[in-house]
Amino acid sequence: MMKTLIKSAFTVLFISIFVAGCKLDPPVYPEGTVINIPGSNNGNNSGDTDVIGLPIGAVGAVKVQVDGGDIMTYDGSASFNVTAPDATSATGSIAVQALKGIEPIILSIEASTAGTQDLAFLGFSVYSTVNGPDVEKGKVQITLLNATEIQGSFKTNVTDLQNQPHQVIGSFNIKK
Repeated sequence: MMKTLIKSAFTVLFISIFVAGCKLDPPVYPEGTVINIPGSNNGNNSGDTDVIGLPIGAVGAVKVQVDGGDIMTYDGSASFNVTAPDATSATGSIAVQALKGIEPIILSIEASTAGTQDLAFLGFSVYSTVNGPDVEKGKVQITLLNATEIQGSFKTNVTDLQNQPHQVIGSFNIKK
């Protein structure tokens, strides 16, 4: 009896391993190859194609450039969170954050979907956005958004600690 049970268990285990091992491997293309799939949007799920900030950088990074100066990269502990629309927010929101050393960058977006959206807040180093009824909001173009990743670019005006205006462009590419 025990011998038959063990034999049956090994048979089921062998068949399971055999079936699980029969998956086809995805194709491997040379680095830098762009594959265009007819009828698809090739990863751009927003419908937008014009970049409004810096080009998308490496995974796990937020890049910013102030007044055309050097590009700063915040690539520590990068993460994002999406809050669905509810009674307190008709549009929902997205928060993107990362670190450069111990210095954080925080973006708050007034939306929970891909596309061109309003930037609610940007804060980093000595810069932050100014909010008010007469202040033009910055724009964020979210080109990819799903449960595990977000990509996009942004452009906005900020002020520094002396209340001097500056223009900031940037991008983000974060995968959970």
